[in-house]
Amino acid sequence: MIALIVVGIVVYIVYDTNLIGRTQYHNVTVSGSVSTVGFGTTPFRIDFTNPDGTVSSASVSNGQYTIILTNNVDYAVTVDYSDALGSSSCNGGAFNLSANSPTVTYNTSC
Repeated sequence: MIALIVVGIVVYIVYDTNLIGRTQYHNVTVSGSVSTVGFGTTPFRIDFTNPDGTVSSASVSNGQYTIILTNNVDYAVTVDYSDALGSSSCNGGAFNLSANSPTVTYNTSC
């Protein structure tokens, strides 16, 4: 026979006031536009690199892309593009993904 005697229970509720009424999403659909400023250049891929070096890529079609990324991560963004000489890449900036909705827009140009 197992007996459980409860002398006292104290419950602490800790909450972040920034999250009240909001849902945090683990994965978020990110979409947007990508452009390159060089004459005759056409972006064809956008890469999101997280701090541990994992790269998530999306194809760019007509200057638009869509990708599913892990939320609450800082990404380094690289845009791959083609031109008359072949292909190259440029820095698309830093993207701090911290979304309170399942979809986010991120536009970049380089």
